[in-house]
Amino acid sequence: MRQIITSLLFVLVLTFGGAGALLAQEVSQGFRTTETLRSGLVVSLDPDNTGFVVAGTSAAPDSLHGIIIDSGDSPITLSNDDSDVLVATTGTHDLLVSDANGPIKSGDYLSISTVSGIAQKATDEQRIVIGRALEDYVPQDGSIVLSVASDGAGGEVNLGRIAADIAVAQNPNLTAPEQDVPEFLAKAAELVSGKDEAISPVRVYVSLAVLVLTGVISGSLIFTSVRSSIISIGRNPLSRKSIIRSLLQVVVISFIVLLSGLFAVYLILRF
Repeated sequence: MRQIITSLLFVLVLTFGGAGALLAQEVSQGFRTTETLRSGLVVSLDPDNTGFVVAGTSAAPDSLHGIIIDSGDSPITLSNDDSDVLVATTGTHDLLVSDANGPIKSGDYLSISTVSGIAQKATDEQRIVIGRALEDYVPQDGSIVLSVASDGAGGEVNLGRIAADIAVAQNPNLTAPEQDVPEFLAKAAELVSGKDEAISPVRVYVSLAVLVLTGVISGSLIFTSVRSSIISIGRNPLSRKSIIRSLLQVVVISFIVLLSGLFAVYLILRF
């Protein structure tokens, strides 16, 4: 009896576990389209028509959704009778690629190229990748060239087809955008705030403006007070003590203004 129960549990685990993995990796979905889209093309969701897809372009990388596949390439399909194409967002499928960004090696991340619907080796500046190459595409070494297309800049690129592991996601090799703040300012801001993470340029420049403003106010107060005190003492030497007392008061006020500015800078950078 125990063996029978164990066998049944094993079958259930294999059945539902396998189905779960299948659903997670090999499900395609039907979409409508107003374009002629062939198998292997990269597509994006049409922002103007719900349920429609269009050929993916480098101008709209955030809307990349998947690739066109044939009806027999996916064991499970979610589509209506009026669907025009099937789109896979995960799984191993054939993908149309170009050598626009150089030869493709197995393991390279792939993203959209300047040719609509065609993938290329992803650059470090492209935010979204559509998967990884499982084969090389090096036309110079004998990879099949299906056709030649314009790269949009007056040049030509070779188009071909390779197997790829499709998974639309953020590019793991994405290069962080350059800081809009000079390096010494960025380091000073991190030092003042006590944070290891980068401070936003807006906060850095607002803090700098506050610091400069309070510095100018404090400096102006001290300069004006010292100048007035010297003139007053020259005119009336007997009032020297009272003039110096007033000067010291102005210096203290200026110092308080400067400290307030520094504290405001800390708060801006810290919180």
